[in-house]
Amino acid sequence: MGSQEIASPECMPAAVGAGAGVEEVERRQNLQFYFAQSDERQFRGIGGEYVAGGTTPVNIWGKPIKNLSKTGGWIAAFFIFGNEMAERMAYFGLSVNMVIFMFYVMHRPFTSSANAVNTFLGISQISSVLGGFLADAYLGRYWTIAIFTTIYLLGLIGITLCATISIFVPNQDQCDKLSILLGACEPAKSWQMLYLYVVLYITGFGAAGIRPCVSSFGADQFDERSKDYKAHLDRFFNFFYLSVTIGAIMAFTMVVYIQMNHGWGSAFGSLAVAMGFSNVVFFVGTPLYRHKLPGGSPLTRVAQVLFAAFRKRNVPFSASDLIELYEVPGRNSAIKGSGKIEHTDDFRWLDKAALQVKEDGANPSPWRLCTVTQVEEVKILLKLLPIPMCTIMLSVVLTEYLTLSVQQAYTLNTHFGNLKLPVTCMPVFPGLSIFLVLALYYYTFAPLSRRITGHPHGASQLQRVGLGLAISILSVAWAGAFERYRRMYAIKHGYKSLFLTAMPNLSAYWLLIQYCLIGIAEVFCIVGLLEFLYQEAPDAMRSIGSAYAAIAGGIGCFVATIINNIRKKMENSGSWESLVVEWTTEELSRSGSHAHGMAEFLLDAEEVMVQGHGVVLVNTDEAGTLAVTNFRILFVSEISQHIIELGTIPLATIEKFNKHVVKLPSAPRQSSKAQPRRLLQVVGKDMRTVVFGFRRKSKQRRAVFDALCRFTKPEKLLDLYVFTCGPSTFKNDDPKLRLLKEYYRLLGKGSFHVTSTTIEDGSLSVSNDRWRITSINYNYTLCPTYPFALIVPKNISDEELLQVSNFRGRCRFPAISWCNPGTGAVLARSSQPLVGLMSQRNVADEKLVAALCTNINKGTRRKLYIADARPRKNALANGAMGGGSESSSNYFQSEVVFFGIENIHTMRDSLARLRDYLDTHGTTSSDGMSSFLRNGGWTWGGGNLSSMSASVSTLGDSGWLSHVQSLLAGSAWIAARVALESASVLVHCSDGWDRTTQLVSLASVLLDPYYRTFEGFQALVEKDWLAFGHPFSDRMGFPTLSGNNSIPELSRQSSVGSLSSSPLRIPSGSSGNSTHGQTSNNCSPIFLQWIDCVSQLLRMYPCAFEFSSAFLVDFLDCVLSYRFGNFLFNSEKERQQNAVVETSGCIWVYLTHLRAPEDDSHIHYNPFYDPAKYSGPLLPPAAALAPTLWPQFHLRWACPSEAGAGEIQSQWRTMTKKFTETAMAKESAEMKVNELQLRLDLLEEELQNEKQLRTSALAMASKASRESLAIKRAVQSLGCKVHFLGGGNDDVVNPGSSWLEREGSTLYARSDSSDGRGHPDEKADLSVSISATEENVHPNYHGSVCENICPFRTREGCKWPDVACSRFGSQLVGLKANFDAFDRLSIYDSYFGAD
Repeated sequence: MGSQEIASPECMPAAVGAGAGVEEVERRQNLQFYFAQSDERQFRGIGGEYVAGGTTPVNIWGKPIKNLSKTGGWIAAFFIFGNEMAERMAYFGLSVNMVIFMFYVMHRPFTSSANAVNTFLGISQISSVLGGFLADAYLGRYWTIAIFTTIYLLGLIGITLCATISIFVPNQDQCDKLSILLGACEPAKSWQMLYLYVVLYITGFGAAGIRPCVSSFGADQFDERSKDYKAHLDRFFNFFYLSVTIGAIMAFTMVVYIQMNHGWGSAFGSLAVAMGFSNVVFFVGTPLYRHKLPGGSPLTRVAQVLFAAFRKRNVPFSASDLIELYEVPGRNSAIKGSGKIEHTDDFRWLDKAALQVKEDGANPSPWRLCTVTQVEEVKILLKLLPIPMCTIMLSVVLTEYLTLSVQQAYTLNTHFGNLKLPVTCMPVFPGLSIFLVLALYYYTFAPLSRRITGHPHGASQLQRVGLGLAISILSVAWAGAFERYRRMYAIKHGYKSLFLTAMPNLSAYWLLIQYCLIGIAEVFCIVGLLEFLYQEAPDAMRSIGSAYAAIAGGIGCFVATIINNIRKKMENSGSWESLVVEWTTEELSRSGSHAHGMAEFLLDAEEVMVQGHGVVLVNTDEAGTLAVTNFRILFVSEISQHIIELGTIPLATIEKFNKHVVKLPSAPRQSSKAQPRRLLQVVGKDMRTVVFGFRRKSKQRRAVFDALCRFTKPEKLLDLYVFTCGPSTFKNDDPKLRLLKEYYRLLGKGSFHVTSTTIEDGSLSVSNDRWRITSINYNYTLCPTYPFALIVPKNISDEELLQVSNFRGRCRFPAISWCNPGTGAVLARSSQPLVGLMSQRNVADEKLVAALCTNINKGTRRKLYIADARPRKNALANGAMGGGSESSSNYFQSEVVFFGIENIHTMRDSLARLRDYLDTHGTTSSDGMSSFLRNGGWTWGGGNLSSMSASVSTLGDSGWLSHVQSLLAGSAWIAARVALESASVLVHCSDGWDRTTQLVSLASVLLDPYYRTFEGFQALVEKDWLAFGHPFSDRMGFPTLSGNNSIPELSRQSSVGSLSSSPLRIPSGSSGNSTHGQTSNNCSPIFLQWIDCVSQLLRMYPCAFEFSSAFLVDFLDCVLSYRFGNFLFNSEKERQQNAVVETSGCIWVYLTHLRAPEDDSHIHYNPFYDPAKYSGPLLPPAAALAPTLWPQFHLRWACPSEAGAGEIQSQWRTMTKKFTETAMAKESAEMKVNELQLRLDLLEEELQNEKQLRTSALAMASKASRESLAIKRAVQSLGCKVHFLGGGNDDVVNPGSSWLEREGSTLYARSDSSDGRGHPDEKADLSVSISATEENVHPNYHGSVCENICPFRTREGCKWPDVACSRFGSQLVGLKANFDAFDRLSIYDSYFGAD
């Protein structure tokens, strides 16, 4: 502003119009001001009535528009609506989707994402004052919109690139919902977040420049001088907010649909395309727009007023040389694009800025003296300030509805009939309510409110603002009440611990009430506020006035962020621990009872020791109650209240358990706030790896961990559940008797009976022509790991056996495991010979081995194969330590074969790698991540993996299937030698109790069909595994004897095998990790591997086994669970010493008990078993020995859907069940048909009877009717009156009446007792009253009557027998007849027929 613009007027008093009233003159004099009124406009104070006037609009070049009718108006406004619609679409699309994008894609915590977006929204709205400043001061509204909308478009393109190009986002591999919730996904790098924030704030900067200008620029299109200006302006702001609403609806529907179906890149790209299209539309309308010239920097003018008023703060108004306040003369004010503003009495201290004193000089600086219009601008800005500040809390509510209400909707059921609305579309309902209210505003609200308020537009702007604030209070009140109900519902129904899990019985459409109310509040409050700010703001500050509303919205966003942070600090919200239920005082008291809600799930003698609530099973993202009992970990779902099998594992099945405190890396400036995750990993011997998540500071994990340490390694042997439970209903019998029974079967002595006394005194002596049973080891002095009785060659004495035992490792001399009674071929087993480096020999040992080769036929000796299960190099290495292998030159007619099967340590590591591989790639992986299997890579089992190389390569080179193949090949080779060559085979390894047992028992299964039955399988396991001393306690990590009934400290070890790179797998960077294991270096899955081999044989020969794969799984589970005592300890001797038979249950009795109720329909039975077809040995070809995973066991935890895939037996059972149900239904239907047929026959018989009765009744009725008619006819012929009483109707027949009519040759009697066709009614009752009278009797009447009543008349006359008339006095009484002749006539003769 130059000094020439504020020069003092030449004539001051004359400025007051002569026509002004006295009061006006006095008022102005009292105020001591001078005001030169503008010729263009007369302004009013806040809330005053508007008087036509205004500033002149110009075109884009700043020149006045000559013909206003060709510019502006509604046509130009619609171009502006299109731009605002796209801008709001982008704004709301970002505000909702950016929270989800940061959470799911950039892997930021949910609350942090919401706060970051709230901060972005707040800064974007508060910075709107910058756009308003530039528009009012320098650029004008058009160019400000044009520049900033282009910046907006560039920001949206940058966000689209961020969502499209993978380099801008963190790695998304193996990152599913649960991993995101746990913070286990790879977080965004700092430069990635920097790029996102840069493009996001570029977008926000563009929105900040557009927001304050669009509404003002649209309102500028209407002529202020028009009498309809106020009505147009009122409608404009309503339509303007309608365009805002349409943009929001498109963001909440179309953009969400694109995101869900085409990804984030397409969603953000659609926003950029819409914004680009709106820019084109906006620029196309350029010739139609009206413009207002920028009036210079409004902030400078405000600063000048404040500075000048401050300098003159101590100068009284009387000190002025003039009696007026300063204003420029003429029509226009000193501010471009603004008319002069009338002085007001408010904020009088600001008037001193316009107080002219001598010190100001002739050409005062604008920093010393300001015009009245300048001062009034500042006053108006101060007066407007409280109004938008009142709407801050409404902005808070709107912000929370866009973020937290979306999170709230995730917990509700969004189905509406068959329609499921995406959660992110829920904010569309406020938009729909806004749309509806705006559509009905001028037809409903305005007329009704006009009657109440008398306002021409229904309500003033401030009244609408107040009404909107009141409705927003109702919306928040409802939201709070519903949230309280929702939370109580979640607690009551067990959903509280399930983060973002929908409750199916609680509809999300309850949110519509709060959404619709807040939408209505928005219409009244925001629209009224925008209209109020535009009208009340000074001409040159209208963009800043519109920015006031944006500033209030921005402050609301910041307040919402502050509220969220306060809530986070108070409730620990936003951390993963808030996903589970709190450990309240009530729950602590409940867990004190230990068995709260668990009694129905406990076994006999099972007791809950520790119980925790709200524990999350990470594998399946399920929350539930975890209990540690004296037998197992028990996990019960909070929703279904059923046991979750994956999370329920017997304590003896646990191989190790790890306690991790995982602290994941976070984005910069957030690492110190990242909350560690409390996890407990449990690794099982049954191929499962489960992870439980616990709430921080709840001490649940510590309690569970301590309980596991205490009960997986109890101090006393009797504290084990197997002894606590006792025999119960599964009482065991003496396994020694069962062993002898099997020996007798092998020797062909099935009729022999043995007693326990014979066993105890060692006097057992049974033999055949080749073999005998010796009890030399009955007290286990010869070999502590061998059974009490053994089968040996008959020609070998016990003394020689004693000598042989000293030459074999651990005294395990060659003993017969299986023999063929027909051929005499045997399977023998032993440990390695102690030949050492000197190749020592033992005559007794050589004789014993040679005795295995009995004669075949005609004195021909059979061949002997010595099968060494070890690799040759291992055998040589053992020779250096005193062991070794046989030399074929020292043993008669023998051949030594090495199978190359690895030792127990290799098997242990191989299974660990297989377990980790399956856990990594399974659908229920312990880190909760997606995987190849989860995405349907292939189907396991059923022979789908056709080759060994393919199987091994896809299993991460675990080597497990290679070892299984080695065992199958070795056992098949042994079986082939015995079956095809009738050769004998001696099998051994180092100690003779691991690989030896596997090979001998597998070969026995192949050779003897008896072992492929339930009974035979039991006998085989008890003989070769239990009696021959497989060290189950050592291999399976079971307790072993050490001192008096005590169990040694279980070893600690780190995880076997390497886990994946998931933060849940590798506790790097975590603190407090500890691993407790029940295993030692002697542990190895030898027995599990053998069961696996049996399952492979069952897969190859599905009709050769009586039992199914399900039986093997249940059997192995029972063995690993340590629930029964059969597999306790390392030998028969140890089990006898600890009275296992008397103090524990029997696994065989238990399994038999399971099968008993259903007979052969039980799942343990193989429905395809064909014993007749497979009555001999099984000799699989080498090509069939390529094993695959055992899906029912290996995949049941990692990939449950694949565990039963392709199982023929399961499909057969399903079909059989359906067939049985169909047969039963058919039988029932046939019974019903037979019953209905019987009933139908009875009904037909009854119907025939009824027909016969009806026919008889009709005949009788016809006869009676005819007789009645004859009597009537005779009586009436006498001239009597006949009264017929029947059916309730009386009839009188007069003597002269004709009651018979002849039709053809048949006579019909008319009577009321007829069926309507002239026939008598069979059901009518008839009574006749006859009265004889003489009145009106014709003289010859009786003659005629006698003639007429002849019942049988012919041409010759009456043929009635001896007929004559009979009279009594003057009355005719009837016919006189010969009744003898009458009786001879039949009533069925043709009495009534015509001649």
